[in-house]
Amino acid sequence: MKKTKKSLGFTLIEFLVVIVVVGSIGLVIVGILTSALRGTKKADILNIVRQNGNQALVQMTKDVTYARSFDGVSTKGEKFNVDCMQAQVADPTPTPTPIQYKSLKITASDGKEIVYKCIDDGITDNITSNDEPIIDSNSVKVVPNTCWFTCTKERITSNPIIGIKFQLIQKARSAHVENTASIPFETSVTFKNAIR
Repeated sequence: MKKTKKSLGFTLIEFLVVIVVVGSIGLVIVGILTSALRGTKKADILNIVRQNGNQALVQMTKDVTYARSFDGVSTKGEKFNVDCMQAQVADPTPTPTPIQYKSLKITASDGKEIVYKCIDDGITDNITSNDEPIIDSNSVKVVPNTCWFTCTKERITSNPIIGIKFQLIQKARSAHVENTASIPFETSVTFKNAIR
């Protein structure tokens, strides 16, 4: 009987199986890394939008809270109305929706006049203070038709309560959904000093 020598190398089938297994593991690893990088990018985008919105909200809140006087609100930025009392309804059910204004005018504690404007026309999409943007227009913009001020009073002798509402979105740099982030911002501020 003759002894046959066993080959010490790999067969073609064994080699192909190893390639398929290594390739599958590589695809899983690439998928995990891609997902992690997308998650990180989404978090970065959310952070940029949140920082811009919070900065704008803090600036407006501080200015309104400590303003020397309330000079009115306007729907078109021309004629400012200082009367924030809405017509009383006999049965206020449901609660009447406050009028949505696009401009707010105050005199700051230092005597300087400040006019805040919501410009969310689909072109400019920003919030301005005396026509200067208060959000970084290179990275974020106001979502159209989501920015406004409201003005209410509990009683005729009360200080006005100003509602501030807007929604920011990152300016589109990519068509990928994970690269966009939209966050709403809203607060109510009562004038501490101003009685009009």
